[in-house]
Parts: sequence; C-alpha cells; structure tokens
Amino acid sequence: MVQLQTRETPNDEGTRRGAILEAAQEIFVHYGFRRASFEQIASEAGISRTGLYHHFANKEEIFRAMAERLHRVTHEQASLAARSEAPFAERLFGVLSAKVGWFFDRLSETRHGHEIIDEGNRLCGDLNASAARKYQRLLAQLFRDADSAKTLSLRTAGLSADQAALYIVHCAWGLQGHPGVETPSPGQYRTRLEQLVKMTIVGLGGRG
Repeated sequence: MVQLQTRETPNDEGTRRGAILEAAQEIFVHYGFRRASFEQIASEAGISRTGLYHHFANKEEIFRAMAERLHRVTHEQASLAARSEAPFAERLFGVLSAKVGWFFDRLSETRHGHEIIDEGNRLCGDLNASAARKYQRLLAQLFRDADSAKTLSLRTAGLSADQAALYIVHCAWGLQGHPGVETPSPGQYRTRLEQLVKMTIVGLGGRG
C-alpha cells in the first residue's frame, strides 16, 4: 500500500498542532474514541492538559481536526499518484491505495475500527462528504484523461467518467468485506484492489 506521511510542515504552530493530532490518532487507534481522554492525548503529545486546551476545546474538536487533516493529506497523496507518469493501471491503483487503501490499513490495526468509523460519521459527516466529492472528481478526471488518450473507452460500458469514478470507489470500499463475516488482511485487500483495477480496465476495452 502507499505509505502515507501525515506529519505537518514544520512551523511553530503547525509543529505543535501536528504533534497533537499525531498523538490523538495513536490514542484513538489504541483506545477507541469513547475511552480516549484529554489526559492521554496530552501525555502522548508531550504537553500538559492545560496546554492542550490552548489548541482544542474538547475531544470532539480534536477528532474533527484529525479527520480534516487525514482527508487533506490522503487527497494530496492520491493527487500525486494521479499526476505521475506511470501507466494508467498503476495510477488508478495508486489513487485507490492512497485513500481507500490507507484508511483500511490504518483501521485494520485496531479493534476499535467500527467505533472510529461511527464517530467519524457522527462528528465529521460534512467533512467526509466534502472529501468524498473531491476524491470522486479526481477519479473522474483520471478516467476522462484515459478515455481521451484511448487508453480505454468509457463508451464500451456506456459510462460517463463520473459514473466510472462513482462505481469504482464504491467497489473499492465494498472489497473491504463485512464486519463479523469476512474481512481481508491488508495484503489480501491490496490484491483485491489490483484485481479491481485490472477488471475495470479490461471491461472498458483497455489492457489489464
């Protein structure tokens, strides 16, 4: 999978805030949202509880800031993959891995994944919806460019670029399995994404 770097660019405020959000991410992954405390996040970040209050009013505000940051950085990584000079299959796989794959990898490291997703939907629904729209536009442009370059033909399946983007991102999320029934390992999920990319390209008249 794409190795995502989430650390902020160094500056006085950004470094401290970035350290807090890095610490919060580790605490939420380890304890879940409900059991995580301000004290644990402050301790992990190496500051006092009072110092943490200078940056964030409560745990919910930290969670939203963390989600916003992760959406921003994963989108930057996906954009880099889309703009690379690699063949289309590698670029499409890179875009899927940079966001969908990265979140799967990270949540698979914790037994609190479903709780974190639920809290994310509750606290960050607007952020998630905005990020999803940006991500879908990025994928649509990738398909549009490939169609223009004759790498594949959207007309083969009677699809628009927007439809192709919508379907493949839903498939990518769906391949993560179903809680309590079947969940792949990160390696198995990577294989599934690779197969999805090949199936998509061949189905649109390209070379897998």
